[in-house]
Amino acid sequence: MPRLYCPRRRRRLTTDHPSLPRSSAHSRPPRHQIGSSEGSLHFELQEFMDSGRKPVPFSAEAPTKVLVLYKTTGGGHKASAQALKDAFEENYGRKIEVTMLDVLPLCAPPFNKSDMYYDFMVKHPFLWRGAFAWSSTKWGERVGFAWYKVGLVDNLKKLFLDVSPDLVVSVHPLLQVPSLAAIRQLQQQQHRPRKIPFATVVTDYTTCHATWFDKGVDKCFVPTVETKEFGERRGLSQKQLVMHGLPIRPAFSKLPHNKAWLRQRLGMRRNLSTVLIVGGGDGMGPVEETCVALDNRFGGAGGGGG
Repeated sequence: MPRLYCPRRRRRLTTDHPSLPRSSAHSRPPRHQIGSSEGSLHFELQEFMDSGRKPVPFSAEAPTKVLVLYKTTGGGHKASAQALKDAFEENYGRKIEVTMLDVLPLCAPPFNKSDMYYDFMVKHPFLWRGAFAWSSTKWGERVGFAWYKVGLVDNLKKLFLDVSPDLVVSVHPLLQVPSLAAIRQLQQQQHRPRKIPFATVVTDYTTCHATWFDKGVDKCFVPTVETKEFGERRGLSQKQLVMHGLPIRPAFSKLPHNKAWLRQRLGMRRNLSTVLIVGGGDGMGPVEETCVALDNRFGGAGGGGG
C-alpha cells in the first residue's frame, strides 16, 4: 500500500490575526515529502492557499495559525484532522500553531446531535443510502443547507474572529458550505482585502458526497483519481484540485518494515498468512462477521488468533 501523508505548516489558534507575511527567495518554508506508488510528491503550506499569491514565510514573532475543522460523525474525520495536526507540527514545530475543532457543538438542533443519528443510520443502511442520495441532488443540497446553516454560520463567524486563523482546513463534507459562507460574510462586513484561505481535505476514496466539493475553496486535496474526477465534474479547476492521498499520522510512516521482526514482537506465528481487517468508526462495517467468515472459509487455519 502506498505510504501517503499530507500536510504543511501549522499553528494553534489564538486571537490576533496578523496577515500572513510575505517571503523572499531566501526564506521559503521547508518542503514536506509524501511517498506514493508513483514516486514522491513535494508541496508546501502555500499549496493549501490560493496559488495566485506569493509564497508565505513564517514569522518568528507570530507563528502561522491553522484551524482544522471536523465533526465527530464516525472516527475517520477526527483521525484525519489529528494526522494533519501531527504532521504540521512535526515539520514546522513552533513556527506553526494548529487547532483542531469539532464543529458539532456549534450546530443548531437537531444537527448538534447528528453523531447519534449517524450511529443509527450506520446500523440501518437503507436510511443511509436514502439520505446520501437525496442530499446529493441540487434540490436536496439547497434545502438541506438552508436549514443546516441556521445558527452555524454565525457561530463560525464568531469562531473565526476569536481565533483569527491564517488558514482554515476542513476534513468533513458538510463544512464547506457554512464555513465559506462565514468567511465571505466576514470579508464583506469588515471590508477585508482578502478572505481567509480555505482548503478541503477529502477523506473518501471513491464514492464521495457532492458537498465535499465547493468551487469557493482555494485548494481541495483528494486521495484518488476517482475523487479528483468527481471534483472536476463538480466544477473545480485543475488549479484547485491536488491529488496527494489520505492524511496519515507521521508515526505510521516510521514503523519498521522488517516483517519477521514485527511478527515476532506481536507474537504471531511465522508459518501463517496474516489478514488485517479494519472497519469505520462507531462500529461501521461487519468486522466480527468478516472474521468469522474468513475463519470458516479457511477451516480454522488462523489458529484462533485475534
